[in-house]
Amino acid sequence: MKLNNKDFFNEYGVLIVSSGGCGCSYLNKVIQQKFDTNKITNVDQMKHLYCPTSHLLAYNKVDKIIFIYNDPLMAILSHFRRGWAVMQHKQICPQEEHMDYNILETKEKYFDYVKENKKDGFGIINHALRWKNSEKCLFIDLRNIEKTEQQISDYLKVNITLEKFKRKSKIFGVDDEVVSLYKKWDVNIIGGGNL
Repeated sequence: MKLNNKDFFNEYGVLIVSSGGCGCSYLNKVIQQKFDTNKITNVDQMKHLYCPTSHLLAYNKVDKIIFIYNDPLMAILSHFRRGWAVMQHKQICPQEEHMDYNILETKEKYFDYVKENKKDGFGIINHALRWKNSEKCLFIDLRNIEKTEQQISDYLKVNITLEKFKRKSKIFGVDDEVVSLYKKWDVNIIGGGNL
């Protein structure tokens, strides 16, 4: 597929990327006050790139990249709450990692899959690892606002002020084993970046 640069070429001072459900839109609004960023609506298809070597990066000029990480289980619950589970899964995973979309019809089906397979079939863990292990971007955990604020300010060489934001999703009705698995994977990403 040949892209028409007139339609697809953009220049971004800062590219904000996440798995979704992590506070990406919030941070994008803050950063947009000082830099040109990718579209909050994702019309440019840059908000949830599945990896730092995506072909879309070759068609856009990007000065800096920030990957936003947050509680992976809460992010997945956010996708189910908004009816976006299949769409988000497709965006953050390469084709060969796509799972049976029927499993993503409901959070109950999906969490049964996780419990049975002891695997993050959604792809949010691998997505975070692909970006965390990239030297091309700043990987931040938005749960620690003060640390994140300093990291971003240092990276962009400009003062950034972040406010705490309230999550709409809650961990309710999720099997304890699934919660435990996601906590373990989350700790591994934050601690060492490998599973």
